[in-house]
Amino acid sequence: MKQIAVFLSLLVSSPAFGAGRTGATFLKIPPTAASTILDAGIAHEDGSSVVMNPGATSWVKDKLLAATYSPYLAESQYSFLGYTHPTTLGNISASFVRLSMGKIEGRAADRSQTGSFTAEDDSFGIALSRKGLGANLKFIRQRIGQYEAQGFAADLGYHTGLRAKWPLILGLSVRNAGPKLRFVEEGYNLPTSVEGSLAYPVFQALHLALGVSREVHQNETHFSVGTQYAMAKLLCVRSGYALAAEKDSSRQPFPAFGLGMGLGRHSLDYAFMPNQDMGNVHKLSLTMRFR
Repeated sequence: MKQIAVFLSLLVSSPAFGAGRTGATFLKIPPTAASTILDAGIAHEDGSSVVMNPGATSWVKDKLLAATYSPYLAESQYSFLGYTHPTTLGNISASFVRLSMGKIEGRAADRSQTGSFTAEDDSFGIALSRKGLGANLKFIRQRIGQYEAQGFAADLGYHTGLRAKWPLILGLSVRNAGPKLRFVEEGYNLPTSVEGSLAYPVFQALHLALGVSREVHQNETHFSVGTQYAMAKLLCVRSGYALAAEKDSSRQPFPAFGLGMGLGRHSLDYAFMPNQDMGNVHKLSLTMRFR
């Protein structure tokens, strides 16, 4: 039963019934190991920007393929696959996200076993970006047993990139904007958010990032801070912390830690985020770059 409760909490978040109720909360999960820690988005070339801030994908110069796997909360599994293809007119990106519980044991009202069923959330996105501006349109599908909900959402983003004369990186985005999803004859708002981020290279090896996110339908504000220290492009050490402005927020404070390893033109990243209530999160990402 714990697995079902965890999945439902990821499916629908309702700290306050009514206007605050949202669905498809899996769309808020950072897609890569680096973005799990650096929520403000220091590194835009790890593949996460296609869903975090599509404007940042416009600065990707090489073909980029990113893949993530995470044994997520309880016994769920999180997967992400993203690809960005640069062109002379702008960059084209595609993404796939899945949160799956696998097989779940079903029970009737009298607690008798009724067999098993599966539960999973998916999204498929196509993004276009150019000169720091980007848009991502995605199809959303949620399924628990025989019940299913489908819908569409859009992400819009602006990202300055890193420039020698003005090294401050600025990011602005609107994520998961779209109509309500109808699940089991009830409508839920998407987890729409307005986000801003600032990142600054304190010196060549050390970056500092700050982020703020406003959950539109839940009336919550979240802040994040992250750091990244790179050693000769061979190893990165990361740490991050997030905090909600509201005491009864659905997102509690957490510290997160991670490592990144350079593999020539490719990279391998790992993130660890503790969670006392639902279990720790481990996330592994591989980013590959091709000319």
